[in-house]
Amino acid sequence: MSDQRLSSAVGRGFRTLGTGEALARLIGFAAEIYLARQLGPGAYGAIVLATTILLYGACLADCGVDLLGVADVARDPAQLPSLLPSFLGARLLVALILIAILLFVGLAG
Repeated sequence: MSDQRLSSAVGRGFRTLGTGEALARLIGFAAEIYLARQLGPGAYGAIVLATTILLYGACLADCGVDLLGVADVARDPAQLPSLLPSFLGARLLVALILIAILLFVGLAG
């Protein structure tokens, strides 16, 4: 594939992904406005708080796999079979602990 055709294909792909991302954000924003107006401040605030807590939990449960795991595999793809169980095991263990903590806090509060 020539450089010109590759550049054109990458540009089209970037434009398509960018357009889809922009539309998804606009639709999400419109849905947020609709929910806020329908539910009122109290109920909507509770939903936003719960969503925020879950998003922070998801970031913690990731355990850096997106940052560290990808770099390790990119450095040496042959190590994937040996790295995968440790990364996924650590991620699963942290996720289970966070689930227990969030259930305890949610049910106690």
